[in-house]
Amino acid sequence: MSFGYHSSTKRPYMKPTDDMILNKSSFVDFTGDMFQGELAVNSDDEENRLRDNAESKGYESYVQDLNFSVSYHKDYKASESKLGEFLSQTFLERPALSYSYHQSEGRATTSADSTYSYRTVFEYKLGTFSMFKFKPFEKLEKYSWLKDLSKAEFEPWPQTFDLTLFDFNYVRYVNQTRDPDFVEPQVDKVVTYTAELNHKLNMRWNILSFLSTNYSINIRRDMFGGGDREAFTKENFFTFDKGGLFASGYIFDHDHSDRKVYISRDSLVIIPVDTIAKTNANGEKLPIDLQNPDSYEIRYDTTSFYKIDSVGHREYGRACLWYSA
Repeated sequence: MSFGYHSSTKRPYMKPTDDMILNKSSFVDFTGDMFQGELAVNSDDEENRLRDNAESKGYESYVQDLNFSVSYHKDYKASESKLGEFLSQTFLERPALSYSYHQSEGRATTSADSTYSYRTVFEYKLGTFSMFKFKPFEKLEKYSWLKDLSKAEFEPWPQTFDLTLFDFNYVRYVNQTRDPDFVEPQVDKVVTYTAELNHKLNMRWNILSFLSTNYSINIRRDMFGGGDREAFTKENFFTFDKGGLFASGYIFDHDHSDRKVYISRDSLVIIPVDTIAKTNANGEKLPIDLQNPDSYEIRYDTTSFYKIDSVGHREYGRACLWYSA
């Protein structure tokens, strides 16, 4: 487990938009605010007052970074019993978990940018912790010309077989452009996201003393581009709506087919087909007078035309795939 904090403050000697020299820009003023814990400007009213007094602090840039991470991994240690060995490897030594959070918030004369990122990784090791060292050709030792082959060791299972079952990275960016001549922002904030889910396999297998192979595959799934980002927000991640609990509906959404037909309205044609006389308060029909719209009503025939946009498609796990072997 680890925690981290870092902040930086920069104050200009001159106003960013012109050559006006600012007050209280000396090292003494800066150091005094640092020891009093007043480096940051916490409100628009305070910033406006500092600018009215032409103080350097009113035009400063301030960045604050926070980091937190926690991880779990246990080194292998042989157990005395077979049951203890099985339970220890299955639940303690083979899985590995990690979670990290990073927050960066900045405020300057020309911009106010923030970044919030989360990453969760779940790995599982299926390789061997110790070598088998089987010698299937040991009986060939009596033949001098096969003596080297008789010493060859065979490993029935890969030494490295690491699976990254879940590697999710979620980043939220908040950007806002500021005008140096105004305290209040003149434009709205721009919020963007990235949401990536990765799976990985790495295998190394020394089959025989003279024969080895390795294979690796990395799958990156763009959960934002597929429209699945909403399932990972805090409002939906812990509910059964929009992707299911813990977004399981999208995480385990592998190859599937969509057989629906998608249509949209293309045009509308309206044709008058009849003219009907209206009735008065006594229920009697009024004579139709085309110069008096209150004496009649027109009946129309309406026809809507639709176009087919899509007849369905097939998706393969919503993933972009890169692999090497």
